[in-house]
Amino acid sequence: MNAIERNNCVICGEADLEDLIELPNFPVFIGATSEPYNTDQFYDMSWAISKKSGVIQLKNLLPLDLIYSGFHSEAVGAVWEKHREEFAKFISKNTVSGDIHEMGGSDGRQALLHHQLNKDSFDNWYIVEPNIPKSLKLADNRIKYIDGFIEDKIDSFDKVNNFVHSHVLEHLYEPSKIIDLIYDKQKVGDRTIFAIPNLKLYVENLFVNALNFEHTYYITDEIVEFLFNNNGYKLVDKMFYVNHGIYYCYEKIETAVHTPLPNKEFFDNNKKDYLNLVDFYKNEVNLYNDLIENHNGEVYLFGGHIFSQFLLYLGLKQEKIISILDNSKQKQDKRLYGYELMIHSPELIKNSSNPLVILKVGQYFEEVKEQLLKINSNVSIVK
Repeated sequence: MNAIERNNCVICGEADLEDLIELPNFPVFIGATSEPYNTDQFYDMSWAISKKSGVIQLKNLLPLDLIYSGFHSEAVGAVWEKHREEFAKFISKNTVSGDIHEMGGSDGRQALLHHQLNKDSFDNWYIVEPNIPKSLKLADNRIKYIDGFIEDKIDSFDKVNNFVHSHVLEHLYEPSKIIDLIYDKQKVGDRTIFAIPNLKLYVENLFVNALNFEHTYYITDEIVEFLFNNNGYKLVDKMFYVNHGIYYCYEKIETAVHTPLPNKEFFDNNKKDYLNLVDFYKNEVNLYNDLIENHNGEVYLFGGHIFSQFLLYLGLKQEKIISILDNSKQKQDKRLYGYELMIHSPELIKNSSNPLVILKVGQYFEEVKEQLLKINSNVSIVK
């Protein structure tokens, strides 16, 4: 496997990366697979922090065709549905006249919601997304798919009046490059409207889905401001969505406004908070193993995603775990990548007399807890 070595800070470009922590031989793909276990690949997940920018970032970047080897559409549940609704309103409020180009639009639900709110609009919505399934059909002919990555397709656009993306910026290997590419396709007054996960809140609240092989750098509100201000945009609107994400609308201006990087305290806090998160989970796994060992009944783990991969990687005992539970139909009856555990619907616990579910799913805990209790009121839930 040919990894891309990141020697310079993804944000400021300085060659000042300080090693932070390494997780050797971590599963390279986040999600489910139908392939046999012996085809899974593993690589060292090595984290560093820039002394100048204070941004935690992955040192070894894996090939995009490996990381995104399957179609990504994992955003299920009430929190995600409400996010799409709120973000659709935010987009409608902030777009300027003209078509919309979306980076990483997945199954098109965001585009459909926007057009439901804007039924009389004749503007097209172009979704640039890799690995689009041939079976994916949308009922609105204003929505059009372009198969591929934005950096490979941008030259085919004459102009980009409105550039939209949701939970994509944190995935980019070179965010400044993409911002520059879009800037060159826009005129003054055109807009970039996007949502990112609130990673600062995730880390502070010990949510394990903050950083991984997909989220390759620790993007926060301060870093968004630095990136867009220095690349020729001004902030028009911003909104926080519960404990999940932050919405932004930036507008292209004539001259960039210089914005400095955060101070040394930003570096110190980021370093402390992330190391604390990893230490916390090492201790949690020991507690979970004791509970599993002493539980007289079936044991399940929720989340066919990084939530489960991280716990298993740190030593969660698999022998008594019956299954991984997940609401995504795309993952059910497949295997969790990197492990031999199969993924099934949460309905699997319905007839279990004494099920225990390890539910370490960050900001989605309350909605999944409520769901599991409706399926089986006898379930014991471990947070």
